[in-house]
Amino acid sequence: MFVRPSIFRALTPSVVMSVVFAVCAVPAAVASALDRDSDVALLAAAQDSLSTTLGSTFGGAWLDSATGALVVGVTDPARASAVRAAGATPRIVRHSMAELTAAQSALDSYRGPVPPSVSSWYVDVRRNTVAVDVVRGDLEGMSWARRIALAEARAVGEPVRPTWNIAGGQWIVIGHNTCSVGFNAHRGGQRYVITAGHCTKGGRNNVMGTGGVLGLVTATSFPGSDYGLVWVDQVLAESSPRITRHSGSDVFVAGTSAVPVGGRICRSGQTSGWHCGEVTELNVTDRYDGGKNTVYGLTRTTACAESGDSGGAVVSDPRGSRYVQAQGVLSGAALECGDPAAFSDFQPIKPVLSRQHLSLYED
Repeated sequence: MFVRPSIFRALTPSVVMSVVFAVCAVPAAVASALDRDSDVALLAAAQDSLSTTLGSTFGGAWLDSATGALVVGVTDPARASAVRAAGATPRIVRHSMAELTAAQSALDSYRGPVPPSVSSWYVDVRRNTVAVDVVRGDLEGMSWARRIALAEARAVGEPVRPTWNIAGGQWIVIGHNTCSVGFNAHRGGQRYVITAGHCTKGGRNNVMGTGGVLGLVTATSFPGSDYGLVWVDQVLAESSPRITRHSGSDVFVAGTSAVPVGGRICRSGQTSGWHCGEVTELNVTDRYDGGKNTVYGLTRTTACAESGDSGGAVVSDPRGSRYVQAQGVLSGAALECGDPAAFSDFQPIKPVLSRQHLSLYED
């Protein structure tokens, strides 16, 4: 039989303390901005001020998704007027934020057995409870959660996973070089990131990505060509066809059809972000470093690029679509973004896939 841990028993809802706190005035500028979703700083200031004003009767704060107004939970109806005076909407709740936080802290520090189906717990301020997520409504997990003080058991479809998406255009650090992710690829069950060869030429370096250690450099072609492969051995990193546009909206690789001269492409890099332009020449030979490193077969475009964008994904212009065709990885550029004469050259992707027997992740 399940016995609720004594540490949780102590957190059973108690009578709200009737301590009188001085009302702190909220600046008029803050009060007038409570319904403006864009003014995050003022909303945060209002929430902090009301938390101090209400003290132990503060039951959390949130924005009404329909109106954008700040809603403030309060356990003592007599304190609702202080919330209204600040320009917010009071909501009478049962538990204070301090009680809810203490309940979650008790869960965090609990070292007893927890059913594996319990995937998360957190304070749900809108519902004034501590939510416990149970994968697929597992009976053991739901029963365990319902015995926790202040908790509400919730069935969820899948467990939460500590992962990050590797996306074209993100930053990677290879030795002392900061470059950009090109494309995710696979071969025989192994996963790879394709980037620029002049970024990976230092040998089998560890590679860092946005979520931690990504893997090791396993292949480099530079000079001659300009591509490198990073073997992804980080189980928490998810390989996908995703390319970031650095604006909150991503695009996804759907093929490798080449854009002809006169067609439009876009490129993504960790330094300058997302820029588009026109393909102007094919089969360009670049003599880098005064001719010390010559690269053949590049494609030139009018898209600008800057230091650190090397290796980033070049794709067809999505033109309102979420799908793109992979073109290549950025090799070099002249001038900086903002200069109308700027241009960049990229290593075409098809020869890389052919030589390395790779396939791209496609949507």
